[in-house]
Amino acid sequence: MNLKSWATPLTIGGFVISAITGVVIFFHINIGLVRPAHEWLSWAMIVGAAFHLWYNWPAFKRYLKKGLPLLIMLAFMGLTAASFYPVERQQGGGRGAMMQAVNLLTSAPLNRLAPLLDTSPETLAEQLQAQGFQVYELEQSLDDLARQQGKRGVELLPLLQSRKAKP
Repeated sequence: MNLKSWATPLTIGGFVISAITGVVIFFHINIGLVRPAHEWLSWAMIVGAAFHLWYNWPAFKRYLKKGLPLLIMLAFMGLTAASFYPVERQQGGGRGAMMQAVNLLTSAPLNRLAPLLDTSPETLAEQLQAQGFQVYELEQSLDDLARQQGKRGVELLPLLQSRKAKP
């Protein structure tokens, strides 16, 4: 069996996996084994593309002599290099500010979190106990309670309901 008979199908198959799982990850759809499939099976595209390039090297060299194809390849190489440039997050906004707000909520004691949800600390404790968390004191935070089950405090936020949210 020659190289071309499997390099091209391997490249196409790897591209299909990489493209579909990449789009799913882009839209933050966290289902099944999408992320590990993207990370590991994309290697099939890399291997296939490397062999495809090796097999078609004479044609590829001709592309390097043309203006537009060379410009496009150089642009993507530049974008790839630029993606490794460290970017500092600004303190005033963006995802960093959102994560700080979430951390404030999950580290706050239940008796301080309850007024934000227009409910009582006892009601929050009852809601969490109904979900299997042991609330020993109202000074416990969501982070403290989440550790009981190997979770993060942010995972408990959707379990809480305010009086305003009830119909």
